Amino acid sequence: MGTWKDHNAIQRIFNVFQKNKDRVYPQDIEALKHLNEIVEANAKETAVDNILFSKLLCCMMRYHVQYYGNIRDAKMQMAHDLKTNMDVHLFSLTKALNEADKIAFFNMINEEDVKQSQQAIIDKLNSNWSLSNVSKSFYKTCNDFIKDIENYG
Repeated sequence: MGTWKDHNAIQRIFNVFQKNKDRVYPQDIEALKHLNEIVEANAKETAVDNILFSKLLCCMMRYHVQYYGNIRDAKMQMAHDLKTNMDVHLFSLTKALNEADKIAFFNMINEEDVKQSQQAIIDKLNSNWSLSNVSKSFYKTCNDFIKDIENYG
């Protein structure tokens, strides 16, 4: 599988070859180019074999690059995100859903509604997405996407 580490390793060897041109044979350069092609082909094959992950990673990379303004920081944050335990992500998703739900609710009501529906507002503030429900819903959605993977061209 071709990784950025593989690419960097080949690039380092290529740079050494360039510095020592008088001691490097054309066959050595061709062999290195061939290895580089294999690494690149394997990287693409792995990404194509995992198309759903690849697309999601590309989307996340785009969002992170837009947020951080550079690829280095985006990759660092993505590495951190990918190493984070799934329970932490589900907990964060639960918090985000609860916040979005309450913001949407309060954006819908006006001042008269507040006076007339104090109990409804209290009920809304007390209602939450539970971690259990979010987890179940997330895994169902995830499985639905995986089952439909042929439609991700």
